[in-house]
Amino acid sequence: MGIRWLPPILWYLVIFGFSSRTQAELPANIPDFLPHFGEFMVLGFLVARAFRVKTVRGRIFLLLFLAGLALGDEFHQLFVPTRIFSLKDILVDTLGATAGMAILLIFRPGRGSVSLDG
Repeated sequence: MGIRWLPPILWYLVIFGFSSRTQAELPANIPDFLPHFGEFMVLGFLVARAFRVKTVRGRIFLLLFLAGLALGDEFHQLFVPTRIFSLKDILVDTLGATAGMAILLIFRPGRGSVSLDG
């Protein structure tokens, strides 16, 4: 595992830390979907940069991997007082991860080309 994996691992630990807080410890004036989308947008960008995949199949795998991380995050919240498991949050997390992957492709022209062969 190279150094390129350090940023996504550290960022997922940040997400885990936020998920470990009770509802009372979270800002009340921010809509719930914004932190979910933003956290996973950054994670999607970092994971896509670490994997460096160029095929459609590889990108689908990445998206499923990130959806699995979102599922794990929500499962973890079952054990945090006042927090709940939410399918809506998993969807928003996955959309955020998709946006992060797309940002990487947009800002890495040439290196982000897609092959339909794999």
